[in-house]
Amino acid sequence: MEHRRILNSVHTRKTLRVSFAFLCIISALGIVVGPNRAAGKRLASSDDKTIGSEKQAGLFASDQTLLQDSGTFPEQNYQGQRQSRAYGQIAVPRSGRISIVVTSTPNVRQEIENITRYDSAVWKVNFNGEDIPLTPDFPECNPPGSNPAICTSKWDPPSAGTLNFDLLGPAVYNIWGEFTGHAAQSYVLDVIFTPGPDVDEIIPDAGSTEGWDTVTVRGNGFAENAVVLFGGTAATETVVVSAQEILCKTPPGVPGATDVLVLNPDPEELRWNFGRPWGLFGELPNGFTYQSPNPPPALQAERLIGTYAGFFKEQDWRGHQQSEEFDFTIPGAGRLRWEAWAFIPILGPVYGPPSDPLDFEAFNDSTAVRGFRRGDGKTASTNVRSTSLTYYYGPVISNSTQIVDVTGSGSGKFTVLGPASWSALDGFFLHSVFQDWTLAVWFADQPVVDSVEPDAGSPDGGTPVTVRGSHFADGARVRFGDHFASSVTVVDENTITCNTPMGEEGSVNVSVVLFTSLAGTFAGGFTYVGEAPTATPSATALATPTNTPGPGVSPTPTFTPVASLDPESLLELIEQIRRQILELDRLLELLLTWYGAAPPSAATSAPTPPGG
Repeated sequence: MEHRRILNSVHTRKTLRVSFAFLCIISALGIVVGPNRAAGKRLASSDDKTIGSEKQAGLFASDQTLLQDSGTFPEQNYQGQRQSRAYGQIAVPRSGRISIVVTSTPNVRQEIENITRYDSAVWKVNFNGEDIPLTPDFPECNPPGSNPAICTSKWDPPSAGTLNFDLLGPAVYNIWGEFTGHAAQSYVLDVIFTPGPDVDEIIPDAGSTEGWDTVTVRGNGFAENAVVLFGGTAATETVVVSAQEILCKTPPGVPGATDVLVLNPDPEELRWNFGRPWGLFGELPNGFTYQSPNPPPALQAERLIGTYAGFFKEQDWRGHQQSEEFDFTIPGAGRLRWEAWAFIPILGPVYGPPSDPLDFEAFNDSTAVRGFRRGDGKTASTNVRSTSLTYYYGPVISNSTQIVDVTGSGSGKFTVLGPASWSALDGFFLHSVFQDWTLAVWFADQPVVDSVEPDAGSPDGGTPVTVRGSHFADGARVRFGDHFASSVTVVDENTITCNTPMGEEGSVNVSVVLFTSLAGTFAGGFTYVGEAPTATPSATALATPTNTPGPGVSPTPTFTPVASLDPESLLELIEQIRRQILELDRLLELLLTWYGAAPPSAATSAPTPPGG
């Protein structure tokens, strides 16, 4: 892992404490709201200079005092200048946290700051030859006016190395920025090292470039909500089993060995390295090896066509959204999917519109593929769906999909766009976090339907059919017209069995559908037909009413044998049934009248009900 990436991520964010309604207003103006910053400070001892002593007062593990010293900066008048003391060649054993605590008296900073005053502090360190600016300010320093004054400078070294720095003495400046001198000030200096977690082994220590392999990380000092990084990209579905064990699933990767880091959350929320809310980390160099995947299972819809990795630097308002382009080959007609994993998430996002302030995707992007060039030279956009952009303890996973027809196959090019936050007012670029990212490109062939057997059945549905073709896969659905079949079984990549849904008489298209809309269609592949007429016996006993009942008498049908169902006899039968229905309807009306369901008409002479 390139530690320079971590060092480039130094940033400071202000905490805005505003009401929810005010958030909606400032969101429209493109104002960025960052996470809160918790106060944290540490007192130093006043021992004489010693190197290598240890004490038990760490945040995550035992602190180690790398250096202790004391001294005095003599009084200066306006003709003098701010003094300094050089300290160097301090051996830092590994990644962790350096706390440089300066306790000085009498204090120079005052409770009422009418002019600029400084107490003794360290404002810059040099680590392995690189200058790192620091900001010893509240809450790392105690409040102005405190005596003794305590100013703490903190920084997280990403590896073992050599530390050098200058301790700047007190100073007072007038309103024109001119040095005016200071009283003598005594100081005690403590350089304290807090180690990060230990990463001992990854089980298994190799896996597919596809990602999503379950691994066990073993070591010590793992904190709740720890993040596991593979080459800078966070794993997902992380479970901290104990301080010694973590379970997680790997991100995609490029072939070869990569470093594995465990990054603990930081209760002090310092701004160095990964920035808040992360803190100390431990590293296992080349702890995991990505290998080419095995051939996909026979009925897996997608196959991997490539993996990529990269890094986008942090940008302020003077920058722009970064991008990288890659050449690739589109195998044929089907669906492309770019699965981008990125870390860190979007810190200090621009809030969404007033109708949905928590819609962070409205004005913020994480690393994703948002467009590509097809094999025929045409450009196409993608449909992007992302996990939470602001979840601190895992990756942002963005899936970009698009379907291409056969004319779009061949040599193409896709663009990976980096993170960005945009003004809700005018759409201007505001800033972007740094992100390590890895990307897997997947392709699924479009199904092809060749035949349906049988190719006809009842409109009532339920006809067992066999669909034959190619590129069938698990999860496939079969559609007859606008309705989906039931009891679908994917026998192999060329065969599906199912039961037809209900439908109207006539021919319908038959489609095999993968995912949401990747479909292959057989036009007019199935026909719904009515029931075929059945043979009738030469003589059938049919109910033919031969008497007409009087009022209050139920009709008694008699059955007359009919020699055959010739057209004339069929018409006569229909007429008899019609008359019988009319008679039954009249009888029902009389019964309703007798029992008061409907009063008889004055012009109607109603019969007397039985027993009346």
